[in-house]
Amino acid sequence: VLMPFILETASKVTDMPPRAAQTGPAVRFDKEVMQHHLSLLPDDRMRELYTLISTSIHQHSL
Repeated sequence: VLMPFILETASKVTDMPPRAAQTGPAVRFDKEVMQHHLSLLPDDRMRELYTLISTSIHQHSL
């Protein structure tokens, strides 16, 4: 089940610069999806880490 995802991810590492390979709610700054992700995390430390990483991804994708 995970093999196609793993192979696609591995090919992106060799075929694309990191900025072009980034996808997902942090790049799009999809607040609704990110808020849902935050609601699933078990504690404040994890939510803070998610927010910091997502903000960094978004800022570096511009």
